[in-house]
Amino acid sequence: MIEVHVTDPEVLRSVSPSDLRTYLLGRGWAPSSSSNFNLWILNEHLGSAQLLVPSSNEMRGYVGFMRDALRTLSEVEGRPELEILAQINAPSSDVQYIRTNPSTAPGTTPLIDGAKAFESAKQWVLSGAVLAASGRSMAIQPRRKPSRALDFLRDVRLGLTLPGSYVLSIQIPLQVDAGPIHLELEHPALEGSNIPFQRVVSTRLYQASAAALHAAEVALDSQGDVRNFHEAVESGVSADLCESLTGFSGENGNPFTLGFTWASMFPFDDRGPLSFTGDHSRMLTMAAQMLRETEPEENVRIIGNVVRLHREGRLGPGEVSILGVVDGDINERVHRVWIELDENQYREASAAHAEGSIVTIRGTLLRRGSRAELSEPHDFDVVSTP
Repeated sequence: MIEVHVTDPEVLRSVSPSDLRTYLLGRGWAPSSSSNFNLWILNEHLGSAQLLVPSSNEMRGYVGFMRDALRTLSEVEGRPELEILAQINAPSSDVQYIRTNPSTAPGTTPLIDGAKAFESAKQWVLSGAVLAASGRSMAIQPRRKPSRALDFLRDVRLGLTLPGSYVLSIQIPLQVDAGPIHLELEHPALEGSNIPFQRVVSTRLYQASAAALHAAEVALDSQGDVRNFHEAVESGVSADLCESLTGFSGENGNPFTLGFTWASMFPFDDRGPLSFTGDHSRMLTMAAQMLRETEPEENVRIIGNVVRLHREGRLGPGEVSILGVVDGDINERVHRVWIELDENQYREASAAHAEGSIVTIRGTLLRRGSRAELSEPHDFDVVSTP
């Protein structure tokens, strides 16, 4: 860890004593009853430390008190001062840290790797939001994301990058339906028991990422056999999650670490960091491909042209092939999809084929080797003609 101290007087003076006290309560500290709550003592089970918290930032020497407090907390927690400061200043936000390890100077990253990391951070958080919003685990998440997941994503914030190899920070503000959460000094307990949806996303994101890491370790012990990822789906692992995680390793498969901190106003048990190696990323890439090739993808909408027709007689159902894209696929990859249609749908498909029209249809996408099929087809429609 690169040691960087916070020394800017304006930055230190802007720290709210109330936010610092809230942070301390959530990290196992308690005020000394004999010091008018200015002296705070760390729970003896967590270590031995003390620090002074002024009652007002107008007090003489406040900047020095804050400087000493950050250094003490950094030593106790083994985390950078800037990371701790960011959490103190965001008492109602869960914060995730993505520590990448590019082979460039500290605090820098190749442009291509950096752009990929930021896009992967978005997809990573979104995978957790979809998991929480849908209420069930899926090997392949739907292309059309739940509106609640998309609304959640609009409230997520990127924080400042931090010193180190190259560290991204993501802030998830908690919205408590029961109103503001108040922490009393004498009773550091939360008022209200409703868990905000944003906290559900954070915890599901941690659980799924931890499960993906464990599955990658099992795969490495099995000489690259990634079939155990099928079982990990029940723990929230998906092809979408695996693909987003591999984006943090850059073009060279660098190691990376995920860190999770929890809103001080809504304390939660600390979870250790998740450290991925280049070999883990390689297993995640293989697992994502395997899941997409073997697991059904529900409620997929195909858009394209009918390029082949086949049925045994002049009447009855038949099979058609559509060359097109999956609605919502950001890569717009072209697929040839085979579909069994009833007689009426087949007649419409024949007319669309003759006219060169674009058609759409929904169903469950199955991949059998190099062949893609759409089962349970419905909502067949001709959307345009040349």
